Order: sequence, then C-alpha cells, then structure tokens
Amino acid sequence: MALIDPSGGDSLEIASVLADGITLVVLDDPVTVAPARARTLLAKVLAQKAILMFTDRVRGIRADLVLNSRPTGYTGIGRGRGRVREIELEVHVSGRHLHPHTGRIRLAATGDTGTAWSHLATATAGAQPMIRAV
Repeated sequence: MALIDPSGGDSLEIASVLADGITLVVLDDPVTVAPARARTLLAKVLAQKAILMFTDRVRGIRADLVLNSRPTGYTGIGRGRGRVREIELEVHVSGRHLHPHTGRIRLAATGDTGTAWSHLATATAGAQPMIRAV
C-alpha cells in the first residue's frame, strides 16, 4: 500500500507511477481531475490490476464503490480510564453496479495484538451481510 503525500508534487502522476508496482494506492489530495486525465489514470490502474482508493477530497473521478462509515459505539472505556476494546460501526456501501446496503460491524481486540471483524446486523431489510467474519 502507498499513501501519497500531496506536498510531493503532482499527486495524480505519482499515483500513476505507483500503480505500476503497488497493488493499493491511496490518494487524499484536494484536487479536481479533468475527465480525460481521470480516464487515463483509471485505465492505467486497471491495466496494472491495482486499486486506486481516494477520499472525498478528490473531485472528478467517479468511484466504482463508495464506503461511508460512522462509529455507533465503543466498549472497554470506564470513567476516565481504560482501553477501547471494541468499536461498532455503521457502514453504508453503494456503487455503480450494486444496490445500496447498510450494515453494522464490530472491530474487537482478540488478545494482546490481534483484532477481528464481525457482522452485527443488517439495517437494510433483506440485504446480505456486507462483511463476514473470516
């Protein structure tokens, strides 16, 4: 994975070069991408079988998949002390070729250094779980 530092020059050119050898390239730069440049960049990323992940600060590139999440709960914290043991998130998934889904997941500590995701409940009636525990 590569996270592009926006202060290092043309972040779109950097993303294009990184896609040659890195599977996941993350772009978080307040930039507006012209349509022709977006097509060129996405074609190169697809040709290299890479993934371009970008935040909502990037304008002009249409995402195939959009993930939005918000925390809905924490456990493990007492009155002014303790450690976060679990975080619950509500996740909304939408995209070009899928129906929107909303669900809840939990990220929990599994020991000294491990973590595990688990599916809690699906908010969209009849929808399949978005993330399954592995």
